[in-house]
Amino acid sequence: MAGLQQVELVEDGSLDDAPSGPQPRRRRWWWAAVGGVAVVGLLVGGQTALDARRHRIETRFDDVPGVLLPVPQRPSVLWSTSGDDTRFGSAVQVGPHVVAVTDGPGELAIREIDRRTGGPVWTTKVPVDDDARTDGSSQSTCVPVGADDLLACAAGPIGSSVIPPENEDTQLVVLDASDGTLVATWRTPLRTWTAGDGGVQTMLSTSAGDVVTWTLTTFDTTGHTTARLELGSVADPPADDSPSYDIGLQARDGYTVFTHRGSVWRVLDGAVTDEIEVGPETSVQLGPRGLITTSPWNLGSDTADTGLHFADGSTRRVEGTTMYATVDDGTADDVVLTMERPGTLVARDAASGSLLWSQRGTPLGGDLVLDGVVYLTASDGFGITPASTTSVVALDARTGEIRWAQPTNVGGWPMTDGRAVYVDATTSLRAFALDDGAKLPDRDLTGLTQDSSLNTWLGMLSVYSTTGDSSRNAVIG
Repeated sequence: MAGLQQVELVEDGSLDDAPSGPQPRRRRWWWAAVGGVAVVGLLVGGQTALDARRHRIETRFDDVPGVLLPVPQRPSVLWSTSGDDTRFGSAVQVGPHVVAVTDGPGELAIREIDRRTGGPVWTTKVPVDDDARTDGSSQSTCVPVGADDLLACAAGPIGSSVIPPENEDTQLVVLDASDGTLVATWRTPLRTWTAGDGGVQTMLSTSAGDVVTWTLTTFDTTGHTTARLELGSVADPPADDSPSYDIGLQARDGYTVFTHRGSVWRVLDGAVTDEIEVGPETSVQLGPRGLITTSPWNLGSDTADTGLHFADGSTRRVEGTTMYATVDDGTADDVVLTMERPGTLVARDAASGSLLWSQRGTPLGGDLVLDGVVYLTASDGFGITPASTTSVVALDARTGEIRWAQPTNVGGWPMTDGRAVYVDATTSLRAFALDDGAKLPDRDLTGLTQDSSLNTWLGMLSVYSTTGDSSRNAVIG
């Protein structure tokens, strides 16, 4: 038949066995294209994963109070406020949020302050009953609740440092610091209050002559009473007839501690575990795991006797003082550090007081605690750097092992933005990598710190200066 041609079929064989001669061209190029796209996808995906991991590492401490905004190599003034600006006098840091409260007739204005601009992120106005003390002359306070991003505020100047002579009917407010949402508000009589452990604690007093009896009440964040406990009675003579004593209420790690007229009550699980008597002009601080630290108000070289009162009832006196952490992420709350003479840093178990380790060295001030590592400045580098040189040192909080030490030739407290450790060198910041202490480029402060003092106010690197009768606080970054 015309147009027909005999062909030979190849079955189950190699193409190499096919008859020779022209064959139809097989299109294999799309396999290469698909492979190329796959390789590019893997490369892009791999880089994205690396970038995400790097971002997680760099920002891992951004939510820790006291951690600075990232410090550029050449900081500049971001915003400033005058010394007589009272808007920031009540500010408190709740995680990464800086929140301040302003009193006004019939309301509290609570706002988050943007650390980069000084402007408001959100503002929540809470109506306050007419008889509340919010006439603009008082200074209300806010305290982190210790759960999520919640904070509690009280209308009127009633707090750990301001205690009226009798109970005041006080309005309490709980908000979410992340967006300003009002969680609850209620009124209750009290003489002092605080917040912590996910709740609000208040103290109420009843008097009979010169004797006062104190009652501790705990509220949840919705304003419902969860516990009430009568602590006991103590002599309360007129202030003019007695020495000065520390007074206040603190809550942490499930413990509540109240101090009045030299009596200190430690409370756990709704019961008083013990009562401690301290002398006048003595500071009382609640630390981790129920530890109570007592020390003289004027802690000098000849009055450095600090008392450590542990939760198990034991007490230890040390010649020195506890270290003050300017930044603490809570990863070493089971350890308490003390600077003891002669030139020794000592670590003890915060619950029992048992010795964990000691290192010869002379810390120069406050420290940073991040991811179980303590960062501090010292005058001798703990034997790692020359004794005549000041150094920044990183050591394991639980073992005392020195991770790294670097000479700085300048003193001052360490500061961090979670990416590096910085030490003030007046016209610059010496910078060291957080993880291994590698020397990083200095941060240039030329023109910013002349006749000024540098501080880390509420997680903001700022410069405080005075001219005549005026003062200025400039946030830099």
